[in-house]
Amino acid sequence: AEIQKRQQDKTRPIPYVTAIKDFMDRHEIKYPDNYLDEALAAKPAFDKLKNELQTYVAKKDYKGILEKLGITVEVKPDGTWELSHYKAQVDNFTLNDLGINENELLANVSSIKGDADFANSNATSLPKLQYVHGQFIFIGSTLSDIRSLKEINGYTINWE
Repeated sequence: AEIQKRQQDKTRPIPYVTAIKDFMDRHEIKYPDNYLDEALAAKPAFDKLKNELQTYVAKKDYKGILEKLGITVEVKPDGTWELSHYKAQVDNFTLNDLGINENELLANVSSIKGDADFANSNATSLPKLQYVHGQFIFIGSTLSDIRSLKEINGYTINWE
């Protein structure tokens, strides 16, 4: 059997890799060479970023979270947000792995200037998103409600 993340993308679930390795060692379960090495190598960066985001997540400071992830947030006159871009994955882990609820994180976003990469995202709804000015990538995502979307990369969407 193979241990994978929900996305079934042949990557190990970094948040749990230490527990997985300990379990396998304790029960003398053999795993192929380098099977967990990539995830174990990524764990310190994961832990560091999760620790850095902890205060923002606790306060539900979604603008702060996005900016900490290198995403510029512009507050529009109507109070909604325009993001410079969006990517649901950081290195080999998802925002959900970091304890971030993407539905809440993106609830106030109405526009994304660049690419919107929702691959492996756990967001299910983008209630205010109307414009994506770059590519809209949603392979492996759980998005099911994007009815407010009016335009992708210059192409108008007609929902009728």
